[in-house]
Amino acid sequence: MDRRTLLKQIAGLCALGLGFDRHLNFMDTIRTRQIPGHSESLPVVGLGTWQTFDVGNSREERSP
Repeated sequence: MDRRTLLKQIAGLCALGLGFDRHLNFMDTIRTRQIPGHSESLPVVGLGTWQTFDVGNSREERSP
């Protein structure tokens, strides 16, 4: 066995051992935030802005 193959196998085993439990536990918990001024909590929902609001720079592109 050469060095490259050994390192790939070690990296694969580490990825399985370190990340698997974390992904399973993530499914059991939902992040929530408390509503300001109330005791009620709501789930946190992310809205990415990478291309969601990319409509252009000119007035004609943004008017619709």
